[in-house]
Amino acid sequence: MKNRMRYFFLLLILVSVSLTSCNNDDDNDDPQPEPERAEVSFADQEELVTFSEGMRSSSNPYAIQTVIYGSLINGIYQSNKAYMNISEDAEFDQGCWSWGDGQGNAVRYCFTETATDYNFSAEIRFSGGAFQKVYEGTEKKDGSSGNIDYYDFETGSLVANLSWQVAGAEVTWTWSVDNDKLEIKYNESTQMGSLEYIENGVLTYGSTWNNQTCSGTYNDYEAGDAGTWNCSSTTN
Repeated sequence: MKNRMRYFFLLLILVSVSLTSCNNDDDNDDPQPEPERAEVSFADQEELVTFSEGMRSSSNPYAIQTVIYGSLINGIYQSNKAYMNISEDAEFDQGCWSWGDGQGNAVRYCFTETATDYNFSAEIRFSGGAFQKVYEGTEKKDGSSGNIDYYDFETGSLVANLSWQVAGAEVTWTWSVDNDKLEIKYNESTQMGSLEYIENGVLTYGSTWNNQTCSGTYNDYEAGDAGTWNCSSTTN
């Protein structure tokens, strides 16, 4: 499992590098009227999965493991957040916003809508090259679900998918790479969450947490080990 998790984090680094924050530049003379709605519903959030300070600072190995998994989803989101919040300096043309990074590279973010969905995509153009697709996604207008496909900007091949489902105060986030999947559920009202990690189609690890009590459960399916934990303990 450690090798597969290493692959997950290497992929996160790849996505992060391709989605580095950009601001500045661009010079169109006659900008077109921009649509009223141009960003996904969660674009203003700082993070998608929430952990208490107690969990973040805990030395309990199961609390640490849970925060690591959740941080993967948050890292993916934060790495492309600059594209979901359109730069004030961006120029708008036919459904797309373009801006530069001050280093000769350009970003293009496009947004369209149908009767039921919002559709969005991001591309990056390195100095002297053509635009390469980084991601494209869709979200229901009622905010109930959506997904983002991530691409290798050099080959154009699909490498990963992030999807979400909303049911009241609970949101389910799913990060998929080939046959590996990380699913995290978090309820903003109860401040409780759960996660499952599936490797090659097989469930290998699961845990739950409660931000209010700073405690939870774990289940290492590979090792046949399960139990409860709390933040104040260095063991279960």
